[in-house]
Amino acid sequence: MTYQLDLSQFPNLLSPDGEPAVDESHLTFLDSALHAEWGLGRNLILVWCPLENSIELLVTPHYALSEYVAKSNRGNNNPADMLNDPYERSRRSGNAIESVISGPKQVEQKELRHLCDLLGYESVRIDLPFSPGTEVPCHMIEMLIKRYGISYVDDRAVALFDIVGFSLLSPLEQ
Repeated sequence: MTYQLDLSQFPNLLSPDGEPAVDESHLTFLDSALHAEWGLGRNLILVWCPLENSIELLVTPHYALSEYVAKSNRGNNNPADMLNDPYERSRRSGNAIESVISGPKQVEQKELRHLCDLLGYESVRIDLPFSPGTEVPCHMIEMLIKRYGISYVDDRAVALFDIVGFSLLSPLEQ
């Protein structure tokens, strides 16, 4: 069984008369490629960058962000920092990641490279049968990509069931 995009679930991808605003095969091709990279939740698509006839993605395992924050915290060897504010390093590394997951997913190629270096992952290039931004508007690509990543918002509630010692970690590590 192959995965198929149901455009009726995404009214923003349709024109006012209910027909796709762009060639449906382009959206289906892109969504199928993104779905394959996502790996049924094994990976996250953090950011993307349009190229002439392709897009470049930063795809990481779902645990990579929390590992990055935890690694940043372990790298703090200055005991004075820990005495003054034990969560300062966590906040700084968490803020960098928070800005990525709360901001737009489309970034410039320079920023994508920086994030790849920061997290230690290579970018993934997907060759497309269309030109992103021309034949398929970037906002449509952005909408499809958001389905395979995570987003941070300040104004939503979540339930957290505490595990012994779990609440001692910063929110991003949790």
